[in-house]
Amino acid sequence: MIHDLQKLSEQLQAAHDRLADQRHGGVILAGDDLEETIQSFRRFARLARSLETKLSESERLQRTGFDCRVLVNGRGAAVLSAFRGETSNVVPLIRRSTNDTGDTV
Repeated sequence: MIHDLQKLSEQLQAAHDRLADQRHGGVILAGDDLEETIQSFRRFARLARSLETKLSESERLQRTGFDCRVLVNGRGAAVLSAFRGETSNVVPLIRRSTNDTGDTV
């Protein structure tokens, strides 16, 4: 994600510099120059949206992890951590489903 932020920052700086060079003489965007500017801003928006999504997901995962740590104490935490490891030999029990009348299917 840091790489994407640096990339966006560099692209925005380059766009700024291109426009700032023309500050006192004015800028006329037409044809290919206008299309290039439009495409640049489309890329900026796409990259910003991607970063926003990644950051949102990261924050959600952090909150979820915190909620789990708060809800789980002592022995429960040990059991949950046993499920998480790749070398775990703990097999979760699957609850059998029931039908509408409450009978086990």
